[in-house]
Amino acid sequence: MMCGCLLGTFLSTQANAQHTITPPGQMTIKGVLRQVVLDSIQQHAGEKKFLAGIKTSNYNGSFIKGLEDSAQADFYRFMLLNSVTKANSRVPVQAENYVDQSLRRYYALNNSNMPRKSLELAPRFKNDVHAFQIDLATGDTLSMNYGLWHRVRFNDQLTISGIPININYANLGGQDPYRNASMNAGLIKFSFDRQAYLNNVNEQLNHTYNLEKYFLADINYREALRQFVDVRLQGILQQPEFAPQAKQLRSLLTYEQLYFLDSVQLHHMIFSPGLLKGYYYDGKKMNPDSKEMQDDVIVTNSNLIPYATKERYYTALLDLKKSIGTSAQVAAMLAESDATQNYLRFYVESDINKPKLSRELLPLSGVQTFLLNVHTLEAGNIAVSSSAGTMQDVFISGVSGKYATSNTFVHMALGRRQDIDYRTLGFRQSIQPGTYGMQFLRVGRGTGKKDYVSLSVMNANSKQNNRGEFATTNIPQNIFMAGAQTQWSLGKGGMLNAEFTKSNSNFASPTSSANDHSNVTKAAMGRFFDDFWMTSSFNLRYTGEISGANIQQSAYVGYSGMGYNNPGNPYARKGMTMYGGNVRKYFDGNKGMVSARVDIRNMAQSAINSARWQSIGVGVDAKYKFSRKYTLGMRLNQTTLEDQQPTRNSTSFVNRKASLTSQWNGRLASKSFSNFTTIGIQRLDYITQLHPIESEFLQFNTTQIFMVGKKGNTISANVFYNRDMRDAAVYGNLLTAEAGYNYTLLKKLFCGTAFTYLENKEVVKQIGVRQHVGVQVLKRWSFQASVDLRDDLENSQMNYLYGNFRTELSLHYLMK
Repeated sequence: MMCGCLLGTFLSTQANAQHTITPPGQMTIKGVLRQVVLDSIQQHAGEKKFLAGIKTSNYNGSFIKGLEDSAQADFYRFMLLNSVTKANSRVPVQAENYVDQSLRRYYALNNSNMPRKSLELAPRFKNDVHAFQIDLATGDTLSMNYGLWHRVRFNDQLTISGIPININYANLGGQDPYRNASMNAGLIKFSFDRQAYLNNVNEQLNHTYNLEKYFLADINYREALRQFVDVRLQGILQQPEFAPQAKQLRSLLTYEQLYFLDSVQLHHMIFSPGLLKGYYYDGKKMNPDSKEMQDDVIVTNSNLIPYATKERYYTALLDLKKSIGTSAQVAAMLAESDATQNYLRFYVESDINKPKLSRELLPLSGVQTFLLNVHTLEAGNIAVSSSAGTMQDVFISGVSGKYATSNTFVHMALGRRQDIDYRTLGFRQSIQPGTYGMQFLRVGRGTGKKDYVSLSVMNANSKQNNRGEFATTNIPQNIFMAGAQTQWSLGKGGMLNAEFTKSNSNFASPTSSANDHSNVTKAAMGRFFDDFWMTSSFNLRYTGEISGANIQQSAYVGYSGMGYNNPGNPYARKGMTMYGGNVRKYFDGNKGMVSARVDIRNMAQSAINSARWQSIGVGVDAKYKFSRKYTLGMRLNQTTLEDQQPTRNSTSFVNRKASLTSQWNGRLASKSFSNFTTIGIQRLDYITQLHPIESEFLQFNTTQIFMVGKKGNTISANVFYNRDMRDAAVYGNLLTAEAGYNYTLLKKLFCGTAFTYLENKEVVKQIGVRQHVGVQVLKRWSFQASVDLRDDLENSQMNYLYGNFRTELSLHYLMK
């Protein structure tokens, strides 16, 4: 029987009613399709000669019925070339599925005289330098690191055996104003470029194979089935017992009746009175052109040759139906084959399916096959993010990688976290260091866009700080963490994420040996369940939308105990409860938007009483786009921080702000312009060591840009004004203004000139000029230089922010 309606039901219907193409490895080519494929291979025999260097000593003659010897030999060599074993080993020709898949690969191979290595992933080796840049800067601003500073940036892509590796290097160096010496720091990162790798694989697939033919989408199934039936019916009717009545027999059934009638219905059609006479006939007396049989040709002598019977013809038709499949299979194939082309492009271009196609069609090495499912692989100075309860936004020197299939994933990281933590410098660094050696593992089932569940563990050991700055000796410390993460889809209701993590810390004596340190690690794991709730963390987040009402909403709640410790997340805090939410509403065809949010955080100050810090943030945003040229927005927000003690409460910080923003694009005097303006009022109260500060600011900021000339020249003006109506803040009264002209000279020379004015009441008053020059050389080189010169009209000893000059030079070579 032709397996699965010629293609094993080429398109399958999933629960979401979306058709997907049957995975290539599950497709077979029996019956009709097999004959079409073999006919095509036989027709083009000898054209696909990429056979040099392939030994065929194990070839033992014909093993595929329907192919001539020359085509068989070519196909055998192709199987050797694509075998997962060595090229001159024996091909398992008895394995029907293996031969089936090889037939489809050979059928889809582009017609060309390709050498043996042409199927392998290219290129073998390639180096592509993307960019090289040098920046120099100097200035005299006291609050900044003045002196001469330089930055070097280098981006490169190295491809080995078709595997692209990005190399990014950055170096920052210059004068250290605090030590009157030089500083130098370099960061380097090696990363696997997954998208470039998949593009390389896809390019090789399309170059080597016709994927439309691989999916047999080039075959007109209805026509192929009709031809298949015609050939076999003709063979049946040419047999001596059926030949005299061939025309009458052929007219009994249509193609559709043969496809879709079952054995009972077919029996009824054949044995119905008047359709076919079930007697023996004498061929010598029968007129072949007669449409009806005459009585005088009927004989009763059983020794005469039988020329036709209902029973034998019925049996022959049943055998034919077995070769084309059941009625349901044929119906499914004909109904769904038209959708093949619609989903073929989606299937082939999907990153999820490229690994499947590549493994079946290309002779990849073990490393190349493994990398098909590697989503990230980085080494050097890298940032790692997995989940908030384990590793999130942490910068380490080490290696990290994520491997994921269609329904499972593994994320691993190994490295050293080294922070500059001024909170603990010289005081708490012995028990709360900023340097850790960390190992992390997370395994899960599912994908990030759908339901998933995962388990994660992390182990961290404190390290001595070797930056050369003042630091006390760290007490050897081990932190072991384990957690579980899950995500549930609520259908149209949204998505729910939950995460639970538990940590345990263990200390050793500062004089402990290395062997004792390993015992500390074991102790942290062994006492993992001690003080369970005090060392646990829980986070729950909901996101969803009401599509009919154009509303998006989210909510979250979180908890961490006082003993919770997570060096894998720099933003994790112990002793905290937090909750909040956000609602966003779109209206008037998405021209307008209104949103509201609230965030509440309580952070404990002590483990023995109820003292805590409470932070409350609320905000309302609104925006409306009146036309393509004009948009108006509004924002109201407030943040408060309250010190709550058992006997008293006091407000430590208050920030209230209301602002109105407009964006306007249009034309004035035939010149295009754009304007961005913000007006706001802000209340800022906070406590200093001397006395509380209460400020009320009036703020205004506007930027105006005019397009002039045909070269894209622009005239711009910017004004920023901040007025402290209580005169409480030292730098509160600030006015800056700038007017500039950006223009092009000599096609590749770009310049910008601006005049600046700055006034900070009772601190400094300056007037200056800023000049920028950029030039493009030989399509790839670019050079930029800028200088900012200012003259003091007034100055004071409180001026730590504003210098008199700053210059920058940049040389950039763009390779690609």
